[in-house]
Amino acid sequence: MNAETWLAAADLPHFRRALLRWYRKHGRDLPWRESSSAYHVWVSEVMLQQTTVATVERRFHEFLSRFPDIDSLACASEADVLHAWQGLGYYRRARFLHQAAKRILEEHDGVMPSDPKTIRALPGLGRYTANAIASFAFGARVPILEANTLRVWSRICAMRGDPTKPPVSNDLWHVAEEALPRKEPGDFNQALMDLGATICTPREASCDRCPVSTHCRAHEEGLVERFPELPEKRAQENVDHVSVVIWHHRKVLISKRPETGPWANLWEFPRVERTDAENWTDAAWRAIRTYCAGQATLGAERKAIRHGIMHYRVHLKCFDVLLNEGTRLPDESTRWVEPEALTKLPFSSPQRRLVASVQESPSFQGTLLDESRKR
Repeated sequence: MNAETWLAAADLPHFRRALLRWYRKHGRDLPWRESSSAYHVWVSEVMLQQTTVATVERRFHEFLSRFPDIDSLACASEADVLHAWQGLGYYRRARFLHQAAKRILEEHDGVMPSDPKTIRALPGLGRYTANAIASFAFGARVPILEANTLRVWSRICAMRGDPTKPPVSNDLWHVAEEALPRKEPGDFNQALMDLGATICTPREASCDRCPVSTHCRAHEEGLVERFPELPEKRAQENVDHVSVVIWHHRKVLISKRPETGPWANLWEFPRVERTDAENWTDAAWRAIRTYCAGQATLGAERKAIRHGIMHYRVHLKCFDVLLNEGTRLPDESTRWVEPEALTKLPFSSPQRRLVASVQESPSFQGTLLDESRKR
């Protein structure tokens, strides 16, 4: 079925009334809905990209207490913004948030524009986020299409094909726009999102509790589980990484990531990817020699961490190293810091677990005193 076929047969007034009536009774009580502030809406929508609602609920007010408005966010350093974003992942979002705040301050006198096209011109804001801000903060009659509403509309229209790509995605944007009521479009959009989050969920649709099941073609055909027809996810690859905690005069060496790529501009302990030709200690020595010159002692394994990033499952082993004689190689991206200062800098989530270990045991750990461990 396509969007036009469903729209031609749908009783839209009844559909809208039923959905909004359900929302007023069962809509989620979320902290960012306490205010219609465009800034609050914007921050929450960016946080909710690739991060669970439960996590954002815990972190939303914490972020706002540090950056209560666009001006404070724009005037902060990128390092401060990244530090406040720790634990939310996908740090590119925080950098775009910061860049967009600067643009709003420079070009819009620190006030979020209300026009969706103008909002969309800001760094990191796509069609969905721009429309969400315009709809929820300014009452604009514009559609939204994200994971929850995409699934809801795919099932309602029994839309065959990949809904994340044209032409199917274009059809879904069209039906989402045509279905909007003239009044309360923001509540209507929120209702669709809540319906997808609580009733029309990915694994199991509770059609018996759905306020618009009589309008749903997938439910009518008994094919709810079939939709949306998403492409198969790419299988994750296993990779091994090694980090070294290099100690010298009661300080540890840390390195700043490049401005592009994963974990851009975040700090980490020197890290390398282990090759098939290396064992774990070989990789650790390569990490040491990449960052330091002089005699060093490789200690015992401090911590093993497993985590995922993009299409990779990472097994990270962390070793302590004592730099007996020598120094770090000249590199502006590295510095020596005292363990207690580590929490003031932004680290990725897996590296923060290593930071916690260093702060719990702030000294060189577990030396195996055989000559093979000294080079």
